[in-house]
Amino acid sequence: MSQIEEGISNVNKTKSGTIINTEKDKITYSSQTLQLFEQLRKSLKQWEQNYLIISNTDGEASFQQFFGENQFVKAGDAILSILPDNREKLVGRMSVPATNSGKIITGEKVLIKLDNYRYQEYGIVEGKVQNISLSPDKEGNYYVDVALPKGLKTSYNKTLPFDKELKGNAEIVTQDLRLIERFFYQIRKLLGYQR
Repeated sequence: MSQIEEGISNVNKTKSGTIINTEKDKITYSSQTLQLFEQLRKSLKQWEQNYLIISNTDGEASFQQFFGENQFVKAGDAILSILPDNREKLVGRMSVPATNSGKIITGEKVLIKLDNYRYQEYGIVEGKVQNISLSPDKEGNYYVDVALPKGLKTSYNKTLPFDKELKGNAEIVTQDLRLIERFFYQIRKLLGYQR
């Protein structure tokens, strides 16, 4: 009888030891599964960064240059442009030299003359400064994003078609001065007075 009770006790000890080992194994396998899943996710993210071209804007892709099969592309090279499907909120980008860039503030008027459309014939596109980069690029220029609230509607009431990357020149109207103020600035400049 005592041997049977001892046998039952040993079986119970073995059973509880097996339950503990099973729980340990579950925790270990669960932890390893999470680690492997995280490793897989990192590898997938790395693969996407190395081999996929992803745009955060829906639209039509247009290649910037001719490419052949198996052609090498350096990191940072411009490969293509995306012509957005949603063209209601267009944004322009300007490169502005550091000279007098301190006067530029958000909300100021920007007058844009596009190369593809002569401003004498089509008019000027008007925009507003949306934001200014905090630091200059390697050439000392600041980037300014320009919102186009009227889209590509010009000062002559013509709506220009959005076609690829439109380039041109722009002027930021930093301060609307009256004619008399401009005259006094010129006189002060001639006389050598400075503020």
